[in-house]
Amino acid sequence: MCCLLPVQRKRQLCVRRVVDAVFYLCRTGCQWRKLPAEYPPWTAVYYYFYRWQRTGLCQQLNTVINALAMPWIGSRKAGKPARRCCAPTASACAWARASTSTGARTGAST
Repeated sequence: MCCLLPVQRKRQLCVRRVVDAVFYLCRTGCQWRKLPAEYPPWTAVYYYFYRWQRTGLCQQLNTVINALAMPWIGSRKAGKPARRCCAPTASACAWARASTSTGARTGAST
């Protein structure tokens, strides 16, 4: 994922924490303003998510995550042991769901 995230300047926030916050939002379905204090401020998370959604980065990340997950999913269906190097996490699945949802509704603050 790191190769797809743009590096423009020294950031005040850790982008990993922003991505984790988006995963949390998708996994729990909580409101933007109810994001726990362990994550960056909801306004920053919303800004990055909306920007990534608008520029198409969410779709690119979804494509990469799906490509990494396919060998793992295929081996599970065939009854073979899972390959640990490509095992999708719950966070990866949440990101895939978020990036394929409708853009206007997904990024709306409530």
